[in-house]
Amino acid sequence: MNKSIIIILIAIIIVAVWAVLTLKVSPSTQTSISTTISTTSIPPSSISTTTENTTTTVKPVVAMPSCNNVSLSTQSFDTEINKTCNWKGGILGLWTASGNSYNETITLTGANGVTYIDQISNYSCITLSGSYQIPNQTYTLVLKTGNRLITNNTKCNTSSVVLNSTIKPKNTTVYTKILNGNFSSGTYFGWNVTGTAFGQRPLNITNANNIGCFPEQTKWSGNSNTYYASTYSCSLNTQSQGNLTSSLFVVNKPFLNFQIIGYYNPYTYIEILYNNTPYVTAYYNTYRIAKGANQTFMFRNASLPLTSVYGKAVRIRVVVKETQAYNYMLIGNFTISKAPNQYHGILVNLSMTP
Repeated sequence: MNKSIIIILIAIIIVAVWAVLTLKVSPSTQTSISTTISTTSIPPSSISTTTENTTTTVKPVVAMPSCNNVSLSTQSFDTEINKTCNWKGGILGLWTASGNSYNETITLTGANGVTYIDQISNYSCITLSGSYQIPNQTYTLVLKTGNRLITNNTKCNTSSVVLNSTIKPKNTTVYTKILNGNFSSGTYFGWNVTGTAFGQRPLNITNANNIGCFPEQTKWSGNSNTYYASTYSCSLNTQSQGNLTSSLFVVNKPFLNFQIIGYYNPYTYIEILYNNTPYVTAYYNTYRIAKGANQTFMFRNASLPLTSVYGKAVRIRVVVKETQAYNYMLIGNFTISKAPNQYHGILVNLSMTP
């Protein structure tokens, strides 16, 4: 047989077989086959893959510290640092230390824009400077150190501020200065008050003058500060008695200076206590001074010598065992000093223990 005819026959047979096969495989069957193939599980070992490693960093949520225990500190002067804290409301104690900086300014401002603490402190070592009623909100505490560097302070050289719930100094704490000696907090903070003679808080001289508090319709004058311990608070209680006693402080200068308005009364006087024993006792009369002037509204500068207790931890105690009508006492602005500053003729009697 001719080879050409054979080739043609083979081709016809191949085409016929292809046609038969095509007719027998329906579209649904093709889909089933395709699906079967596409879903056939392939062993992992037969697959070559490349995996890209992706690292996701999750930042931890840091809780804002409570104002009940927050602090700032620095050894740099003329600098400012701050910290934010939360407070649920209540009383907070403010502890400050100016360190080698001449002084420091502390502010506590709430999220509402109100500044609840704005205080300048020059206590070198950590000292309880005051207690404050603070409402519930978020606050920013700011510490700004002074621009003068004290190089001779080697004991406490770090400026710091601490807020916590400790609002009373320990009775045994000894301070390098008279704590709240000028009553600038408007309270007797740092002083122990007994009896009723001095009231619940110092007298605000500015407010008292504005409302005409003085019995003779004359304004008090000569005062260096705003607040003074007073047995007079726009009314006189002739039966009142009481003592006002400072926290312990170290006598590192020879004089105690202060301001006073007072009458002579053998039951009203100022003491310096060492080991709870009077070492210095003084009686004053600013009503009638040596020149004979009767100025019951004028503050006078007064001084007490501290040489007998130099280097010791002492307290100031103001004693009022009796008050009389229009014979009252105003006293404050206590500081220790290298030199006395006393108005002439106001000291009636002074006794000292050697």
